[in-house]
Amino acid sequence: MPLGSAVAVPQFWISPTGNDTTGTGTQAEPWATLYKARDYIRLNHLNVNMSNDLVVNITAGEYLLASVLTFVPADSGSNGHYIIYKAVNGPGSVNLTGSADVNGWMRSAGTIWRVFVGTNKTVLTMYENNARARLARSPNYVFNARYPQAQAPYHLSVTGGVVVAGAVTNDWLQYNPGEFSISNFTSTAQVVWWTFGGYPDWGMEASALVSNDATASKFYLSNFPLSACSSLDRYFVAGIQSFLDAPGEFFYSKPDGWLYYYPRADGNPDAQDMRIPLSSSPVLISVIGSAPGIRVHHLKFEGLALAYTSYGNANQGAFNLQSTDHIEVRNCHIRHVGRAAIHMNSDNVSNLVYGCWIEHCGVGGIWVRNTLKRADYPDKKSEFNIISNCKIHDLGEVFTAATLTAGVLLFDTSDCEVSYCDIFNSSRYAISLRGHWSTQNGTGHEDNGMHFAKNNTFKYIRATDCMQDSGDGASMHAAHCNGSGDPLGRDNINYWKNILISGAYAETSMHDWAPNGIFFDHPRSCLYQNMSNIQIGWIQGQKDTNHPRNIGPYRGNNNPLTNQATSNISWTNDSSGNVFNESLMPYSKIGLKPDFPFSYDSRETLIADDHTLDYEESGAAWVDATIGGLFKGDGRYSTNGSASAAWCPVFPFMRNYEVSVWKMGNNTNASASAPYTICYQGGSTNVTINQQTGAGGWVSVGTYPFAAGRDAANGAVKLFANTADGKAVCADAVKFTAMAPLSGDQTK
Repeated sequence: MPLGSAVAVPQFWISPTGNDTTGTGTQAEPWATLYKARDYIRLNHLNVNMSNDLVVNITAGEYLLASVLTFVPADSGSNGHYIIYKAVNGPGSVNLTGSADVNGWMRSAGTIWRVFVGTNKTVLTMYENNARARLARSPNYVFNARYPQAQAPYHLSVTGGVVVAGAVTNDWLQYNPGEFSISNFTSTAQVVWWTFGGYPDWGMEASALVSNDATASKFYLSNFPLSACSSLDRYFVAGIQSFLDAPGEFFYSKPDGWLYYYPRADGNPDAQDMRIPLSSSPVLISVIGSAPGIRVHHLKFEGLALAYTSYGNANQGAFNLQSTDHIEVRNCHIRHVGRAAIHMNSDNVSNLVYGCWIEHCGVGGIWVRNTLKRADYPDKKSEFNIISNCKIHDLGEVFTAATLTAGVLLFDTSDCEVSYCDIFNSSRYAISLRGHWSTQNGTGHEDNGMHFAKNNTFKYIRATDCMQDSGDGASMHAAHCNGSGDPLGRDNINYWKNILISGAYAETSMHDWAPNGIFFDHPRSCLYQNMSNIQIGWIQGQKDTNHPRNIGPYRGNNNPLTNQATSNISWTNDSSGNVFNESLMPYSKIGLKPDFPFSYDSRETLIADDHTLDYEESGAAWVDATIGGLFKGDGRYSTNGSASAAWCPVFPFMRNYEVSVWKMGNNTNASASAPYTICYQGGSTNVTINQQTGAGGWVSVGTYPFAAGRDAANGAVKLFANTADGKAVCADAVKFTAMAPLSGDQTK
C-alpha cells in the first residue's frame, strides 16, 4: 500500500533531522529533503487521479539546495487538486538556501581573510550576517541612508567610444589623468557604467576590463552591444584585488580558487555567518514544462524562505517558472538573491503570488514575461496571473538593469493583476509594464511580434522611495503598449487605480531626466491608458525646480495626458475637468492586507518620513535641511511662524501606539521648544521637543490610541514653526510603534 493512502488527505513529512534512506516520510520517521518527497510522489504515481490535496509538511530549519529543485509536468497535481509543499511551523520557518555557512577562513594579510572555494567559478555576490557584500571596487561604495539602493559614489568618464582593431572590437573609456595606476589584473576585472553618455543615466552596463593604457588614461573593454562609453558616464571599476580595502568587500581569484574578504565584523569570519552561493545559477526552485502548452500545474509552495543565490549568467529568479498554470507561491520570504526573486518566463497562466515578502534582490523582484512570438504561439500567452499582498523592497543591489530592475515587471502579458503591494527602496522602478509596439524616436512604426500588454490591472499599491540611482524613469512605468498607428492599439488598455506614489528621488550624481511618479514612455506607444484615484507627491521631477530636466509628477514622452482616461488624479484636473478629491481615495485599503503574515510585517511599526504622502506641509517656507544625522539623511526646516507640518499615516489597526519623533543632534540653529500636537482617538496633547541640544535619534512623546485608516483628526502628529525662541523647527520622521491590542481591535 503506498504511503499516505490510508488517510483521506495524504501527509508526508520532511525534517532537517530526517533521513532519505531510512525514513518513511511519516512524522515519526521523516525524510530529509524536498528532492526525496518529490521523487517519491512521482515514482509512486500518488499525484494521478487525486481525490484530495496532498500535503508535504516541512518542519522548521535550514535545508541546503545544492542543486536546483526542479518540478516537471510529471510532478503536477490532478483533478484540480494540489500538491502542497508547506512550512508546517509557519511562514518563513523553512529556509531553503543556496549556500551553507562557509568556514575555514585564514588570515591573508592585515584585515583581509581568505578561504579556498574552488577554481574557475563566477563569484559576483556573497553575504555576511544576512547582509550583501560588495565586489572590491573603486571608488569604494558608501552607504547613503537617503538612497540605500544607490551604488554611489562613482567616477566620471572624460570621454569614450568604440575602436575596431582587425577582427576585435572594443569599447574604451578615458578617465582623468592619474586617477588609476592599474597594471596587474585578472579576468575578473570589470567596468560597470551608466549608459549613453551621461544622458540618460537609465541603466548599467558591465564589461570586462581588457587592458589599461596608463599613458592615454584609457581603459579598453570587451564590447557590449547596447552602447559605448561616452563623456560624463558614472562608473566604477571592480574585481581587482588591490581595490580590496574596505569592510564588506570581497575579491575572488579564479585561477587559484581563493576568495578574499574584508569582514565587517571584527575577528575571524568563521565566527560569522558567511554565505557564498554554491551554484552559478540564480535558481533554487524551477517549475518548468516540457514545451509551450505542456505545463506543470497545481503545485503550491507555502511559507518557504529562499535565500543566497548567485547573480548567474541568465535572467532568472530564485523561483523560476516556465510553461505553468495554477502554481501558487504563498506567504514565502525570498531574500538575498542574485537576480530576481520570482520569474515567470513564457506560457504562464493563472498563477498566484500572494502574501510574499521579497527583499534585497540583485536586480528585480517579480518578473512575468513572455518571450514567445504571437505568430508562432498565438494561444500561449502569459495571462491571468495575480501578484497580490506582497511587500517588495531593496532592489538593484548588484546591477540596475534598465528594463528589469522593478518590484514587479509585466512584459508582454495580458489580464494580469498586481494589487495590495507595498514596494519601496528600488534603484529604478516600483512597477514596469512593457508591450509589443514602439515608435522609438517618433519615426516609423514597429511591431516586434510579441504578445500584447493589455487589460492588466494595478491597484491598491503604495510605491515609495524608488528611482534612487537612475533617471529617465518613474516609480510607475509603462511603454510599448500601443500607439496611434497600431491597428490593435486601442484595445491594449491597462488600468492603474487606487495608488499612492512618493519619494521618487535619485542620488545627487544622477544628471538625467529627474524621476517622475508615472512615466508612459516611447513616443506615441503608450496611449489610451486608464488611471483613477492616484495621488503623487514628493517627486524629484516635481519638487526640484533647479534640476535641468524637471518635467513633473507625470511624464508622457509624446503620450500626453490628454490621450489617457483619468479620474481623480492629484497632479492636474482629470479628463472630466474635476479637481482631485482626497475623500475618494481608499487610503485604508492601499498597501498590504490584514492577512499578510504577521511575522513578515512591519505594520506594528509605522514610520512616516518627510518624503512620503504620509507627510504634508502648510506654508511655502519649508526647505530641505542640510544637517547630517537625520532619519534617512535629510529633513525639512522652517522659521516661518505660520508654517506647520503634519504626519498622518494609514493605521492598519485601532490600538495604542507609542509615538517617537526624530530629532537632530546638537544643532544650535534649531528651537529649544519645537511645539508638537498629537491628535488621537478622543483628544489631542501638546508636547515640546528641544531640537537644539542632545544626541540625535528617536525621542518618545508618549503612547496614544489611534483609529484605523487615515484620519487627520484622530491619527496625526503636527509640528508648528511658531516657536517661543523664534528659531527653526526641523521636520523629518515620526515613528508609531503598536502596543498591546485594544479590546475589539479593528483592522483595515
